[in-house]
Amino acid sequence: MDFKSMVALDVNDVFLCGNEFAEMHRIDDDLVECVIDELLTKEAADTLTNPMEGVFLNGITIYVRTGDIRKPVEGEVLMIDGHMHLVRRVSDEMGMLVIVAEANEQ
Repeated sequence: MDFKSMVALDVNDVFLCGNEFAEMHRIDDDLVECVIDELLTKEAADTLTNPMEGVFLNGITIYVRTGDIRKPVEGEVLMIDGHMHLVRRVSDEMGMLVIVAEANEQ
């Protein structure tokens, strides 16, 4: 078995398996198994010297099987478990979409 085939099996059988890492989440209108990694909250800034006081950016990275949802584009708004997130980056990495997004919180 070649490396790509082994990675494809790991995506399905380990990383995005509900018994191992993945959980069910709603992304827009789709209920899918995925892994969501929450990043540290940081204070938003208009400029480096003038932060927007009281506004924080909550970053997340979503790992979802390619084909389980349509591939979003940078700058698009995604609803994730009922919360709006702005898509910052999207890549397709060996059978998984990796979506980096952020939400403004007060």
